[in-house]
Amino acid sequence: ADVSDGGQMESFHCRILDEFKGVDVMHANAGVGGPAGSVDQIDHKDWKRCVEVNLFGAFHSASWASGVMKKQKTGSIIFTSSTSGLFGVPNRSPYVAAKWGIIGLTKSMAMELGDYGVRVNAICPGLIKTEITKNAVIAEREPELVKGIALKRVGTPTDVAELVCFLALSEPNFITGQDITIDGFQWNR
Repeated sequence: ADVSDGGQMESFHCRILDEFKGVDVMHANAGVGGPAGSVDQIDHKDWKRCVEVNLFGAFHSASWASGVMKKQKTGSIIFTSSTSGLFGVPNRSPYVAAKWGIIGLTKSMAMELGDYGVRVNAICPGLIKTEITKNAVIAEREPELVKGIALKRVGTPTDVAELVCFLALSEPNFITGQDITIDGFQWNR
């Protein structure tokens, strides 16, 4: 399903409810990097598509999951934002704006859903070695990039998955409304 299409997402969510009869965890992780360039040079259609996938896509799933979880009186909603959603990055305004939006959505939903026992958090990965970044961003620059990371390495998808799994557990039941950075402490932003 196209996460930016409310109708497709509604159909997808109905199939989940039919099969599982509820939802304990919802992780909104779909995203695109979007266009790069100064604000005056970015095509408005490209800007819109980036925000539709990164922010509206997360909203579609979170909106649905929150309704189900309110009835259940339990659940964990996890958004994938980015360190770009905390600090900003030049020439990446649509991506940054969408990721900042996710932080705001996280905090608002945490306040709305607390009475129902539903936790809402955002993870904010820094530089993670994925198929996209290892070719486009990291490639030959890895030794230079890790100099400003306290742990002296680039993160892995497993690092991120472990944080998501932790937040999905029922035990960290007093953690909500948080934007949790996972970047090996990148001090040279």
